[in-house]
Amino acid sequence: MAMDARKLDKVTGAAVLAFGCAACTTWPIVPVPTVDCSVELAYDFQDIETYDDAASNPAAWFGYGDLTPGAMHTQVVSPATSRLPTLPVEGDGICGSKNALVLVTVGHNDYGSGFGSYCLNNNYADNGAGSYPCTPQDGSDFEGLSFWARNPALPLDSVPGQVITHYILTDGLPDGGIPPGSTIVDSGYYDASVLAVGTPQGPFMPTVTNKGVTVYFDDKHSSTLALNFNMNRGTKPEILDPCILPPMQRTCTTTTDNMGNTTTAGSGCVPLPGQCGNSFTRTLQLTDQWQLYLLPFRSFDQDAFPNRATEDVDRKTIFTFGMRFPKEAVAEVWMSKLRFYRKKQ
Repeated sequence: MAMDARKLDKVTGAAVLAFGCAACTTWPIVPVPTVDCSVELAYDFQDIETYDDAASNPAAWFGYGDLTPGAMHTQVVSPATSRLPTLPVEGDGICGSKNALVLVTVGHNDYGSGFGSYCLNNNYADNGAGSYPCTPQDGSDFEGLSFWARNPALPLDSVPGQVITHYILTDGLPDGGIPPGSTIVDSGYYDASVLAVGTPQGPFMPTVTNKGVTVYFDDKHSSTLALNFNMNRGTKPEILDPCILPPMQRTCTTTTDNMGNTTTAGSGCVPLPGQCGNSFTRTLQLTDQWQLYLLPFRSFDQDAFPNRATEDVDRKTIFTFGMRFPKEAVAEVWMSKLRFYRKKQ
């Protein structure tokens, strides 16, 4: 098999010649970002997550995906921190920001994958009751959400983060023991009978990426808001808890064929009025190059379920933000400078 003639240095964009290959292929060197940062001058911004400060770098985000064998997606650095890693942007960065959150996904062929924040900018409050409810971001004086992003097909030495595998000790470890290069993850909250092993993810070398993505956020209408890493509800102001967790038994949509056979519909269970989980969403087309995206709050909407809010977005209580990818998507989204924006007067 031919070796790659160039191995990308994802920090500097430099190419390093790999010797010893008979018939080599090449990857283009990543160009230093050439964007017009003056587009920001027409707007006022308020930082939410910049990925350059200690509070949001790495980011308190989660990653998930279906269990298609061989599928990969950006995973937490460690379950103990529940944070996704960030990578440096080549050159001098992007309009003052040196780092970006990198969301990679490939091979999820069942329902897809996604990523989201637990609590934007790790903004937890100590309520003195043993839990840390999420303190909302206040975007009441702004028009919407903004960020810089790109979705190129760049070769990476490995998918950011690590794969977390859980072993039940009573079942024993796999033949040969723990895979080479993996580490024991001491999270502090696993049961003694469970061993968590972190293994570096393999290389990511796509030739194309899918540009469509679903962007979402949650406010007081769609989030339980008090959920934290320990899943404790805790004590918080009533205004921050208008919706409830779904009960164990929910009413599911069903269909009946002409033979009288009833089956569960593909959409699954329909949430009840007052339940959480109906995020504000919209679709977005990304590009290979860095672009500034300005997404008005009014461009997001909820699914037409019974738990759809009767009010508009509560801009004072923005708690989460994330991206969802459809099945079979190949994506490498670099995102930086998540902020609220408004046009200057």
